[in-house]
Amino acid sequence: MKSTNTHNVAWQSVCQLDELLPHAGVCAWLDGRQIALFRVGENVYALDNYDPASDANVLARGIVGDIGGELVVASPLYKHHYSLITGRCLEDADHNVATYPARVVEETIWVKSTPLRERRPGRRKLVVVGNGMAGMRTVDELLSLAPNAYDITVFGAEPHGNYTRILLSPVLSGESGSKISSRIRWTGTATMA
Repeated sequence: MKSTNTHNVAWQSVCQLDELLPHAGVCAWLDGRQIALFRVGENVYALDNYDPASDANVLARGIVGDIGGELVVASPLYKHHYSLITGRCLEDADHNVATYPARVVEETIWVKSTPLRERRPGRRKLVVVGNGMAGMRTVDELLSLAPNAYDITVFGAEPHGNYTRILLSPVLSGESGSKISSRIRWTGTATMA
C-alpha cells in the first residue's frame, strides 16, 4: 500500500481499479479499520465496512442499488440501506457510517484516511427559511421519503404553520384546519412543536 500526502491529509493506494467489479464491493484495510469499496460506473465509493445495525463487518458483501435516486448498499444481514455518498442509514438515523474520499488515478484506487464525516447518531438538522408553498412542499416530500431522517426547523414570519393558500378563505373563517406536521418546529413570530 502506497501513501501520498496532499494538504496534510494522507491518501493511500488501496487496490487497482480492475480488482473491483462493477456494482460489487470489496473489503480493504485502512489505518487500522476495515472499509468497504464499491465501484458504480466510473465512480468509486468508500465507507466503513462495519454495519452498526448487525454489529458485524459485512457492508462490503452488500448489494448496491438506488433508492429514490440515492446510491445505497443494502447490508446482507438486516437489509439496512446505507448511502454510498453520506453514509446515512435510510431506515434508522442512529445507524450511520463514516464515508471516505476515494478517487482513481492511473487505474489505482486511492482513499483518504480521514472520513468525510464522522458517524453521528441521531437525525440530521434541516433549516428551512420561509413557510411558503414551495418550501413546505419540499419538507412534505422529505418527510414522505425519509420520515425519520431530519429534525426540521422552519423560520417564518407568520404565527402558524403552512397552509394551502388556495384554501385561504376556509382556513381564515375556521371552516377548515391547516395541516401541520408534528415533526416540524416552527420559529418566528410563534413556535409550534
